Amino acid sequence: MRNYYPQYSELPPNVYRQVELILEDYSRLQAMRSELLLTAPQKAEREDGESGNPTAQWAIKIAYVECRLRAIEQAQAIVKETLICMVEEDFSPIKGFFHYGYFNAKHLRTPKNENGPSSRTWRRYRYCFASLVAKKLNYF
Repeated sequence: MRNYYPQYSELPPNVYRQVELILEDYSRLQAMRSELLLTAPQKAEREDGESGNPTAQWAIKIAYVECRLRAIEQAQAIVKETLICMVEEDFSPIKGFFHYGYFNAKHLRTPKNENGPSSRTWRRYRYCFASLVAKKLNYF
């Protein structure tokens, strides 16, 4: 499906794309965090024979991964809190970001609107969720 970008928005298109890629990478980031936390930093030798600082490199990787995961999890909590009366309890904001069918299926139906939200509503949700994550990452 094509990615439509709102014409009048405060979020630049390149930032939107970066956030979209970070969200696609969410499961890999979670696996990387658990792997980094379970493994101790190894002393690595460089080509010139001197040893580097593996603890500092390990800490930088942990900080990088934690920053992104924290931003995504905070945005998920805000979205779940906002949509609490409109979606089912097991709604996953990230899955809803990527799949319109899932987004539509998890919305509660009303007698007035038995079809659920339109694709336009879904695109607006995608933009709002991406801007929330971007703000949590201090991208703008």
